[in-house]
This record gives sequence, C-alpha cells and structure tokens, in this order.
Amino acid sequence: ASFRSPLKKPLLRESDEVFSLIEDLLLTEQEYYRTLRSVCDVYEKPLRKLLCFGLDEHKALFEWVDPISSLSNLVINKLQVVLRDWDPLRSRVGNIFSKHLWTKYGEYQDHLASVAVPLLKEKESNDEEFLALCQQRQGATKYSLQDFLFLPLERLAQYESILSQVAAQTLEKHPDYSDRWRAASKAVNMVRRGETTVEETDLDRVQDLFPNDNLNLYENEPYFSAHLKFPSLSESVTEVEVPDVISVHEKERRIGVLRRK
Repeated sequence: ASFRSPLKKPLLRESDEVFSLIEDLLLTEQEYYRTLRSVCDVYEKPLRKLLCFGLDEHKALFEWVDPISSLSNLVINKLQVVLRDWDPLRSRVGNIFSKHLWTKYGEYQDHLASVAVPLLKEKESNDEEFLALCQQRQGATKYSLQDFLFLPLERLAQYESILSQVAAQTLEKHPDYSDRWRAASKAVNMVRRGETTVEETDLDRVQDLFPNDNLNLYENEPYFSAHLKFPSLSESVTEVEVPDVISVHEKERRIGVLRRK
C-alpha cells in the first residue's frame, strides 16, 4: 500500500469537518496496517522456528493477520480515492465499510475469544521457552503478543469514534447520509460485541494474579470493559457524543482508544 498523504485541500480542511475526519481515518488506517505487519514480523517468524510451537498453534495466533491486513489495505486505497476526488456534497464513504468487512472482524472476535486467547494463556503458563522468546521479542516493539492480538479490537473502537462523528456531521439530504449512519451503527454494535471478549480476558488475567483469592470481579465490575486501556495507535483520546439512535453504551462512556500509560 502507498502511505503518501492524499492531496491537501486547505480550504476544505478549514470548512469541511467531514473531510478532516476522513483524512484522520485514512492516516490512522495506514498506521494500523503498518503496525499489524511490523508487529507480526517481530513475533511470527521467530516463533515459527520454535520446536515447541506447532503448526496448529502458529495458525491460531497468526493466520488472521493476512485477511485483516488485506481488508485494511483495501480501506486505505478506497479512502485515498475519496479524498483525492473530494466533494463535500456528493462524496461517499459509508459503503467502504461493507458487510464483508464487518463479517471478517466478527469472525476474528470469535476466534480471539475461543481460540487465540486461551492458547496464548496456556502457552504463557506452561511453556517456558515460548514465554522467554515472547519476552525477548517484546524488546523490539511496544506491543506484547497479547497486545498484538487485540489490535483489531482497538481499530474497531477507532472506527466507532470516527464514523460516529462523520455521521453526526452529515446532513440528512446528503446522498451518503444513510450509509454513513449505517456504518457508524455497525461499528458501535461491533465494539459492544467485542467488549465481552475484552472484559472476560482482562478479568481472568487479574484473577490469575491472585489464584488463592476469589475476587468476584465479574460481579463487582459490570462496566470494567469501558475502562480498559489498550496500546494506542493514536496520540489522542477522543470523546464523542453519539446520537441516541446508535448510542448503545453509557452516555458518559469515553469512545475511542486510550493510550497506554
């Protein structure tokens, strides 16, 4: 993929908030794509050489990368065309986020919860060679292997934030109005769907730190997932007010990705 910024249109950036949001969407998508590929290289090739790391295990942790990064590359190419030919009264972006894209992310959410995270937990607990290599390789990146597995969920949260703002800025008479709201609504629903995975995984990790104590985390923290912190692809924290028609989260929920401290 080409990562050159699209042709700048200063007057549009000053007068058209949607253009600015779509450009931010492109820039963060490019960074997401680069991060997926580079972090995969940090872990995938060295782990492939481990005798204790079987082919099925390798597929469980890394086979998703090519399909998801291909989707990201497709989004990049389409966003570049939209921005290059930008017309604030006619340009369409909602249909970039197709049913196929959401289906693939949904499949990954299921794979993460049922296969990837349990396998990673088992390997980290019982395989010293695997754990040592992962700790060594993390020195080459700010992401742990678990952070890497959760990058697509972080990207869904960014979609939720940006697409919700784009929809809120779109006039009802705009030809892309319905598709923009549809994309924003789908992003919200995907994040809500994925929060169960995030919550259960993180709570399990906290409980594992205190194996002799029943912390009752699921009972005590019903909105734990709203406060989780991921390694961020962005420097900023964005708060968005989403209209009630798609706002399925608490109204005070911070939408976006929090930079890991």
